[in-house]
Amino acid sequence: MGTASLVGITLMICSRSFCLAVEANKYYGPKAASVLRNYQTISGDIIEKEDTSMTIPLNCSSGCNPPCEVAWYKDGQLESRGNPVIKITRDRRMSGVYQCEASGVEGKVKSAQVHLTIQYPPGDVTITPGDDTFYTKVRGKPLHDITCEADCLPECSYRWYREGYPYRHTKGNSLFTTRSYNYRSSSIFRCHASNVIEPFTKYSRRITVKVKDGPDNVTIIPSLPAIENRSFTLTCSASCYHGCRSYSWYHNWRSMNQRTKVLEFHRLSKEDSGRYQCQVTDYFGTKSGYYTMTAQYDPKYVRIQYRSSLKHLIEGQDRLVL
Repeated sequence: MGTASLVGITLMICSRSFCLAVEANKYYGPKAASVLRNYQTISGDIIEKEDTSMTIPLNCSSGCNPPCEVAWYKDGQLESRGNPVIKITRDRRMSGVYQCEASGVEGKVKSAQVHLTIQYPPGDVTITPGDDTFYTKVRGKPLHDITCEADCLPECSYRWYREGYPYRHTKGNSLFTTRSYNYRSSSIFRCHASNVIEPFTKYSRRITVKVKDGPDNVTIIPSLPAIENRSFTLTCSASCYHGCRSYSWYHNWRSMNQRTKVLEFHRLSKEDSGRYQCQVTDYFGTKSGYYTMTAQYDPKYVRIQYRSSLKHLIEGQDRLVL
């Protein structure tokens, strides 16, 4: 059903000597709605710095008789109804798209959209991953990237500093994107974040970067005892940051072409005796462990030797050697 408007009726009241024209009230609107700030029509963008003690008053203007009912929407959801003025706190959570709607005898109309952006300085500066100590190769990088991040609008710029040195180590939110770690000793780093809203730098926590050159605690563990013709194993044990990648076995400095963590002997022989080396490789480098194994074996033959001036042995005088 359409909506009609009463646009004015003129009534003539007459007596014998004169007539009086009386115009009835007009009912109309709304034809249009607009958003005003400080009595100026606005559309498009409003950008303000965060200050939760202050508000941004916006007025929904529409020509209606009787006065229109006004509703305010934020990001398409009803924010308030009834009051043509909305007071928006200058809080980052209030950023969004605002629009007012006026309802009257001629229907409903909506204003143009107003995009409100509340800018704010960096909050907490966080480093990912959340470890306090990281390991890297000399002239290399950690296995996983170390990044810095802060919640800020407009976007923050990031700089990394090595503690004890006044100049910048690198810029950008990644510590090792543009350069490798070229120090042999450990270093402490912090990330600094800033934007135009807050030129003073916010700091991250401190992290320590240490150099590793391979696995730690490489040892060879035997399954004692080592007896000929029995099974025997040598197990290569190592502490590898980010996991051990490969194993290599050597016997008396010669490669055995074995690439497993456990070296198995199904039937041990005395020729297997000797020096064993297990070489372990991880992301940071290669290290070795050593073990000398001597296989025990039964006598193969027995030879009896004796010395005597006679053909027989005399107790306490002659000597017998086995």
